[in-house]
Amino acid sequence: MIKISRKKILVLLFVMYSFISFGQTDNRFYKTMEDYLNDKPIVGYEIVPNSLTYFEIFGNSKESFIVIVNGQSEKMELSKLPSELYKYEGNLYRTFDKSCYLVLEVGHYCYYVLQHENNVRKYSESITGDMNKFKEKWFEEELKKYELLEEYKNEKPQKEKNETEDTWLTKIVTREIKYFKLLNEKLKR
Repeated sequence: MIKISRKKILVLLFVMYSFISFGQTDNRFYKTMEDYLNDKPIVGYEIVPNSLTYFEIFGNSKESFIVIVNGQSEKMELSKLPSELYKYEGNLYRTFDKSCYLVLEVGHYCYYVLQHENNVRKYSESITGDMNKFKEKWFEEELKKYELLEEYKNEKPQKEKNETEDTWLTKIVTREIKYFKLLNEKLKR
């Protein structure tokens, strides 16, 4: 059996469910989602590829990137980055509360997973809104308002006998991405 890390699984999910073209400049920061969509990165800043570092000591974690600022390399903690929105190694990320989140869906509701702990899922109202812990009850209430709840429940994934935690999490997140997309489509109307 092939073992695939959570990060690789969720990156694959992101590619499968990508909502934006891959034309945006990689390893760059964006002031707004509109700037991202129009590929207008912040001038003078670039993230060095493979430079994301994460370490945890006694429950406190620190993440940082090596960033080229006007030609000079500098290690920057997430709180010091020029923007909370950036494309890094092919994926869109957002920094919130000193942590790096992979963006899985953008719309009225945005959906995220924590970069280094993919079982931590969050959502926000808009790409700049405060992130909240994803709660099944809240999600089901929102789906019910737009007549999506029954379909969501009917598509509940089944856990296989020898399934790993990673593949189980992938099934859950795949379903949630689908219904965040459907919910966002209903909210556009």
